[in-house]
Amino acid sequence: MHAFRPSKEESVRAYKIEEIEGIGPVYADKLVTAGIANTDDLLRLCASAKGRAEVSEKTGLTTSHLLVWADMADMMRLTASALNSANRSRPPASIRRRNCAPATPRT
Repeated sequence: MHAFRPSKEESVRAYKIEEIEGIGPVYADKLVTAGIANTDDLLRLCASAKGRAEVSEKTGLTTSHLLVWADMADMMRLTASALNSANRSRPPASIRRRNCAPATPRT
């Protein structure tokens, strides 16, 4: 799966680049030199093979690493988006309680 470029409407939350597994302070510093400070930046710049090649040239990181990290950033975005959608579609607690009350038998 290749990374998708999020639009402003789709971007739920841009995570710090260090929140991606495998990116510590050393790799984060290299990514910052290429203009990547968060997951949205990573998706924007590394979504295509050409973009990954350009970032690789600026940072010395492999395109394979960049692809894996872009895919991870994309999954973080999708997971956050799904959770956000689920929370919006959930009825208020007062309605959930009212609908969950046991039915009384009719006589």
